[in-house]
Formats: sequence, C-alpha cells, structure tokens
Amino acid sequence: MFDAERLPFATDRFDAVSCRFVAHHFPDPEAFLAEVERVLAPGGVFALEDLCVPADHDLTAYVNRIERLRDSGHVETYSREQWLDWLAETGLTVETVHETSRRLEVDAWLDRMDVPVDNRRQIKSLLSDAPVALEEAFEFQYVDDGDGRRLESYRAGVVLFRARG
Repeated sequence: MFDAERLPFATDRFDAVSCRFVAHHFPDPEAFLAEVERVLAPGGVFALEDLCVPADHDLTAYVNRIERLRDSGHVETYSREQWLDWLAETGLTVETVHETSRRLEVDAWLDRMDVPVDNRRQIKSLLSDAPVALEEAFEFQYVDDGDGRRLESYRAGVVLFRARG
C-alpha cells in the first residue's frame, strides 16, 4: 500500500490516472493533485470522482461531522468549487465537470460501515436535526414508521472531473 500524496512512480509515467470515491480520505488533497500532475504524461487524462458538498461552510462542516462519525477514516468531503480551485493551481486542465447524486438509504448506509450504536444514534440525531438548507440540498425523504416521521433516504452529491495534463 502507498500514500496518495507520495506516489511511488516515475514522472510522466501514466497516460491515465483515476481516483474514485476515496479522495475524502486523503489528508492533503493538494499534495495528491500535485502527485497526479507529476505522474501523468503530457496530454494524459485524469478522472476524479468523489462525494461533494454544497459550497456553504456550515453545511460542509455539518456533513463532515456526520461522515466522521460513520467512518473514522473520513477526512473531508469538499465542494465542487474547492476541487476546481485546487485543480486550477495545478498544470492540469479541467475539460469536463459532471455533477450527479446517488440516493442513500440511511440504515443500509450505516450498516455498510458497521457503525457503533452510539455513533449511529448521534448520526440519526444529527440527520433529524439537520438544517433545512441541508434537507433541501440532499433531498431528504421521510417515511411514517408508526412512531412518527423517520428519515429513510437522502441524495448525496457526487462530482466527476475530467482533466488533461
């Protein structure tokens, strides 16, 4: 295993580099992008796909608090705008940006990481007390489970960048 911020490959080594749904675990995304630029051959293609959050500091902090409770390896989920700023600082040229989302069923999402009971309780409390702006941005869907309204699912933002070296 190797560190994404210090890739053990020669400069200009690859025609394509991809990173899918792991960048939110990197402690230094800017160093990662510098490494991608270094190992990518001139004219090579870089594809980055990861979760994204709204470009609102408070909402970003709220989402990342939940994600860290769910996954101890989670560092930070960033906005599309933040990634574009970082990419602009490299020698990579962004060709396309595609935003989409994926619907996550809350219980299945928590089960996948075998979230401890206390963390699960905290996450569900944070979700039920989420700011209206987050509820709207993530399209929360509720069900009536007999004991009241329960959050069943929400839509997580996903962004895909294609850049060229």
